[in-house]
Amino acid sequence: VLNGNPIVVNGKLGSARAKDVYLEIGNNDLQNYTVTFDVVGGKHSWGGYSSNLYLTLTPDLQVKFSSADLDSRVEWFAFADDEWNEISETRFKESETASFKVTVSGNTYTVYANGQVVSELVYGQPRDMGAPLIVQIYGDNIWLDNFSIR
Repeated sequence: VLNGNPIVVNGKLGSARAKDVYLEIGNNDLQNYTVTFDVVGGKHSWGGYSSNLYLTLTPDLQVKFSSADLDSRVEWFAFADDEWNEISETRFKESETASFKVTVSGNTYTVYANGQVVSELVYGQPRDMGAPLIVQIYGDNIWLDNFSIR
């Protein structure tokens, strides 16, 4: 745990009291892998607020999963000039619980939602070394379940 107050309820990981939770998994040896997880909740929006899940895949590439009452989004961000900048967004429909898979193969990143490809990004040059995976849970009504890395 890098930061925050993680909480586990009924086997699901979330954030206590709407505080961000940051988890770091692996090290620079983490390359060419698949992350699978279920997201439960996060479908409520009050005045534009929604809970989000971020996966930082490399020091300068991040993917964000967010949901509101009408649709869900996968957004890609690149870190440049000391800030995260959006480079792509995909909207799709999902149920209250969504199963996600993210594959990392060289410099190709693919996101699946409930078995369907919803986004694919080729970013930068293939890297000689990997990077730790950083998982950030933002908000108090989004939960992770069945999280695995292969």
